[in-house]
Amino acid sequence: MGPQKLHSGETAGVGGDTKQRGGMVADLLKRVCQGKERIPIEQAGKPVMYLVPAEDVQALEQLEDRIDIASAEQALREMREKGPQPIPWEQAKAQLLAS
Repeated sequence: MGPQKLHSGETAGVGGDTKQRGGMVADLLKRVCQGKERIPIEQAGKPVMYLVPAEDVQALEQLEDRIDIASAEQALREMREKGPQPIPWEQAKAQLLAS
């Protein structure tokens, strides 16, 4: 079975009774859990979220952790090389608002 897109407000485009829709949702979850598929959920024809296997989320979290660690290590290196440097309030405020 090819990629199936869910549209916001719909259950995989399936009309009919609740039992039919529930079966479709169960099928999609099975494909995600067992088949490791990523299924987009769309709104106005654009993906707004995905049903993804837990392993994908765990891999993304590990990648984010590695990026955070690398940033922290870089900041520590800079601080050791230059010494602690105070950050002017306006600069810190701008950085926080940009985040």
